Amino acid sequence: MSSFSSSSACRDTRNCEAKVCRCGLKAVIKTSWIDLNPGRRFYSCALYGRQGQRQCGFFEWVDNETCLRGKEILPGLFKKLRIMEKELKSNKASKRAIIYLLLLSWVIIILLGLICLKLMAYPKNHLH
Repeated sequence: MSSFSSSSACRDTRNCEAKVCRCGLKAVIKTSWIDLNPGRRFYSCALYGRQGQRQCGFFEWVDNETCLRGKEILPGLFKKLRIMEKELKSNKASKRAIIYLLLLSWVIIILLGLICLKLMAYPKNHLH
């Protein structure tokens, strides 16, 4: 990615200055997740990243450059966050499976109880 002049940072994307790319379309705001610019927002061509679409290559930073300390710390934090999100997703799937098994076990217990009650209701001479 090439870097154009930095624009002043805006805190809320709704308050960011509207930009138009060289295609004549309203530029979109995206977020960089590379280690050099973690979490830094930028304007890009509205067609950027779309399969089979030619785009003009428009690029301009929304946020000011991340400080050196942020560049050192943020990539590691984002990596930890991705690991934790995967673990959370896995834990949710495990919890769902446990709930299904628990429900299934209760259904089986109830059915076995009903069968026992039915067997107990038969007179003993019908069992031989």
